[in-house]
Amino acid sequence: MPSYLSDTVVLQLYRDDGEAEFADYMDANSLTFVALGDAERPALCGIDAAAQLHYEGAQRTLVSGAGIVSGIRRRRLCTPFGMSELSQLLRRAYNTEKGNRNNSLTGSTETALLAHAFSDAVWAEESFHCLSMTRRVGNILGLTGIGSTTRDLAVDKWRPDQDIMELRDELMIARTVYDYRLFSYESNRPFQA
Repeated sequence: MPSYLSDTVVLQLYRDDGEAEFADYMDANSLTFVALGDAERPALCGIDAAAQLHYEGAQRTLVSGAGIVSGIRRRRLCTPFGMSELSQLLRRAYNTEKGNRNNSLTGSTETALLAHAFSDAVWAEESFHCLSMTRRVGNILGLTGIGSTTRDLAVDKWRPDQDIMELRDELMIARTVYDYRLFSYESNRPFQA
């Protein structure tokens, strides 16, 4: 799977009430948001333009997902519903449509962040990025309460995007210093230390 593509961030609507209920998938009413740890790794950002664009795309998708999660308030999803497929899915998923036979089954919303960490030294870096992503999302959504942080923020004002820009500037400076060539010229004056 290529790194930094937005496709590595998955939004899934799902509720499992047993095999009989799961047969009717259209009545699923839970939101599962999965972000792969690779979206956290800013390798070559600012130096590799393609990697930078993919990384920013993955971060924007992550923010969009976090924004959806942040709109959840107890038993109702506090977002305006349009006619898009996603809006219709969310309306059905959280049973806010009139006449839904499962409205009485709607329970409180719970959010869980899971990290797949490997104990093998070979995968230590991957485990670190997974844990780092989980911690960042957890801090943003958890410290001030679900929804109070990301609900009204524009994507480009979220902290990870600011980090990306600062990191890109730092890497550009580092590359300039690394590529610096000392230019010498002939002179009749003696060299003095």
